[in-house]
Amino acid sequence: MSRRQTLGRVLEPLLLSASVTVPSHYPSKAEYVHQLIDTYYLPVFLWAEKQLRSPCLVLGLSCVQGGGKTTMSSYLETLFRATGRTCATLSLDDVYLPHADQLKVAASNPHNPLLEHRGNPGTHDLNLLMSLIDDANAGRDVLVPRDLNMYQSPYALGRHLRPVNQALREFDRVHAALTALIVVHVDDVRWVYTGQGVPAMTSTQVSDFVDRFMPAYDQYLPALYATDGHSLVHRVPRLTIEIDVDRKCRGIVARESTKV
Repeated sequence: MSRRQTLGRVLEPLLLSASVTVPSHYPSKAEYVHQLIDTYYLPVFLWAEKQLRSPCLVLGLSCVQGGGKTTMSSYLETLFRATGRTCATLSLDDVYLPHADQLKVAASNPHNPLLEHRGNPGTHDLNLLMSLIDDANAGRDVLVPRDLNMYQSPYALGRHLRPVNQALREFDRVHAALTALIVVHVDDVRWVYTGQGVPAMTSTQVSDFVDRFMPAYDQYLPALYATDGHSLVHRVPRLTIEIDVDRKCRGIVARESTKV
């Protein structure tokens, strides 16, 4: 059995037991799962594996809401562990400011719905995030805080981006620490309103949830998706995954870092 087949067998039971919408032209779920593994999840993992560096790989994953980043992260972690690597997955959801600090941010930015609740830049504890990355690079145990904050409510209109933009500059510290980056690309960011990836929400709840991110998506995604950028996120090897409105992979493109 080839190494690729062995890795595929690691993922197969996970996908077979998952809730997967099978396109009508596939005769069985098993056949569709094999196609997903062979043309999507394994190619992404094998690319990520090639980015391994000493002391550790710090792999970023950028994806709009409901685009499959939690699933992809979980499968990548599973495959890294199956190949004998120590691996930890960390979401920005895990480093939101404590609720008391979030209230202070909101009070300091009255009438700004983008910062009234957590979600946008300015509502994360980046010092905590960087300390976790530093621990990983130093070979120390990484104790990942899991998101237990349940303070959520309707969020943002398309205004008040200036303080969010200022806070986004603080993410340069995070971007500078990346070894490589995976970007999940969507042609139309409004696809997120269809609610796939957040099945526990009603359509109204999905709209309320996504509204908080949409101003930032409109402002920042074009630059992130650009192939000729010179920002910190363009200075590392990148894998771009194009998905359609049904969250199906249409293509995968790898490119090297941009020289500065």
